[in-house]
Amino acid sequence: MKIELYSLDEIKRRLYNRNLKEVSRETGISYPTIYALAKGTKKDFRMSTMVAMTSFLDMEETLKQVLEE
Repeated sequence: MKIELYSLDEIKRRLYNRNLKEVSRETGISYPTIYALAKGTKKDFRMSTMVAMTSFLDMEETLKQVLEE
């Protein structure tokens, strides 16, 4: 399966005004890492973190679209 990862800027944009502790719980990614992604304070993340965030945000977007139909 091929996945196109979101850029750091896209992840930061999608995390804007989100409850970061909730995102941390839902993704299993530590709160400090989620905070760094959301605030742009770090630029070097593990590939597994980027895959997990992209998957989480894609799943959330898909759910939103299904519920709107």
